[in-house]
Amino acid sequence: MKGSGEAAKRLESFLRSRGLRLTRGRRLAVEAVEACGAHFGIEDVDAAARAKGLRVHRATIYRAVPLLVEAGILRKVSASGGDRGEYEKGLGREHHDHLLCLDCGRSIEVSSAAMEREQARLCAQHGFLAVDHQLRIRGYCAVCRSGGRPRATSGPPAPIATGAPAGRPRRR
Repeated sequence: MKGSGEAAKRLESFLRSRGLRLTRGRRLAVEAVEACGAHFGIEDVDAAARAKGLRVHRATIYRAVPLLVEAGILRKVSASGGDRGEYEKGLGREHHDHLLCLDCGRSIEVSSAAMEREQARLCAQHGFLAVDHQLRIRGYCAVCRSGGRPRATSGPPAPIATGAPAGRPRRR
């Protein structure tokens, strides 16, 4: 994220458009988010707030994070299709996609100019105006595969780029 100042300004503008205020708690939530790593859950934001000595209630953080997503300050990403919400900072970051490991939950950021061009070509071919997209490829990372863990050999394949949560494939 470029900085909590820019994020706070964006959040304030977003909230004002909805008749809401940028409260002290929301501002502190933005500051805590800035202290988080590349991918994090709401619990991590709460831990970052405590580590920085920010006096913001956990419930305020839980209520603020969805607003930060709506404002474009955060992006929600799925950690291997599970229920736990995972987020990443959205401001000042180049677009990228994710490879998600179904065993360990690792999220590997990848980008491809060729893939972006192909997506733009497909949209143009169908007269489709794309606003946003997320590509998540679910599978097994090299570490999990080399650790002698069996790969999925039966069950439905993991869905790709649908945005829908995936069920974990059965394993033999």
